[in-house]
Amino acid sequence: MKRLNFLLLFLFMVSFFSTLAMGNEFEFASADQAVSTGKAYLAKKEYASGEECFRKAVEIDPLCSDAWGLLGESMIAGKNSYRIDESDEEIPQCLQKAISLDPKNHGAFSSLGTFYLYLGDYENAEKYYQKALNLKSDLVYISNLAMVFYLNGNKSASEKLRKLGCDTYPTNFNIHLDYVEQMFSSSKYLEALPYYKRLTVLSEGHPEKEELVIKIYDRAKERESKSIISRFSKTFQMLKWQRK
Repeated sequence: MKRLNFLLLFLFMVSFFSTLAMGNEFEFASADQAVSTGKAYLAKKEYASGEECFRKAVEIDPLCSDAWGLLGESMIAGKNSYRIDESDEEIPQCLQKAISLDPKNHGAFSSLGTFYLYLGDYENAEKYYQKALNLKSDLVYISNLAMVFYLNGNKSASEKLRKLGCDTYPTNFNIHLDYVEQMFSSSKYLEALPYYKRLTVLSEGHPEKEELVIKIYDRAKERESKSIISRFSKTFQMLKWQRK
């Protein structure tokens, strides 16, 4: 009987302190503390917990631009592109609030771009991604803006921006993959050649990356083999790209 009572007391204490800890989880002494904790949750992809932290941050300090911007970002990340629609008015409101408090908050501009991208409003997406990039040269902003240029049919601008990304970030695999794939789709093999070579080097030792490179090469080869002008274009033959 004593053992049973001890066990029940132990279980009660565990439950009590767990409840107490959960109650204190989103209690912060300052907005900075709430923002810092929220960022940690975002890094772990725990978007709902991150959102709760940022809500607490704006309660503590309604003038904290970072908190408003990250609140909007966490809501976008938590919903993803398939669940966002025009009824999600709170998201752009939070981001616009962040920008009104700090017109140089490039993260808020970028998140607004993503919000409109998910809505299929490429014009506004381009507008806000461009503003983010104007404030800070960042690979994510470059990639996002180049993608929207492409979706808007401005392939020339997309090519130039992706090339800039490759030149600015010569060790980044993803931007090289995007650029080479786009250039291959336009049969611009000579222009893409140095970036293709760099891409193959960046993929070495990474089977998943190597497979992606093989796929874009094979697609280009298939496209050229079906060319009306010739079985293989002279340019493609001249390059003699070999893959393992």
